[in-house]
Amino acid sequence: WRSVIGSRSHAVPNSSVMVVVGGVTRLTESGLSMVDWQPVRGVRPPRSDAEWRAAFDAYKQYPEYAQRRDMTLDEFKRIYFWEWAHRVL
Repeated sequence: WRSVIGSRSHAVPNSSVMVVVGGVTRLTESGLSMVDWQPVRGVRPPRSDAEWRAAFDAYKQYPEYAQRRDMTLDEFKRIYFWEWAHRVL
């Protein structure tokens, strides 16, 4: 029973984190900011300025961007982070 109880005690905090990250993703309207999702080949976010600009340019091609045309690259990085965290968890 100890192993069953021990494994379940980790499920509640992990579920809570997932709910919080999902809520923040929804509230910040971050969903669908990752237009190129490749879970098998790799889930790392962009690292260089060129990669960030390419990801942002790809996002600009989607309808979600039409609602936020005044978004800056830094704002995009914030919503991308929440969407990335939501998908990786």
